[in-house]
Amino acid sequence: MTKSTYPTKYQLEHLKKRINNEIDPLIDQAQLSVKSIVADLTESAELKLAKKIKADVVIKELEQEIDQKEIHQRKAP
Repeated sequence: MTKSTYPTKYQLEHLKKRINNEIDPLIDQAQLSVKSIVADLTESAELKLAKKIKADVVIKELEQEIDQKEIHQRKAP
């Protein structure tokens, strides 16, 4: 019979660290990708909802008022 050799505790720990070092950046990249996709979808959903309830007109008016206020503040002594 042949004797099967098992890796030592040190070898197992070394392999775990090596695998984690290779996989962790991939996991981080995937998480960032998911966050980016969710943010894009959320933004598009907000715009669609705003158009649906006619809030986009009010939002544009508010943005124009804010711009005008900034212009007046710059001109004020």
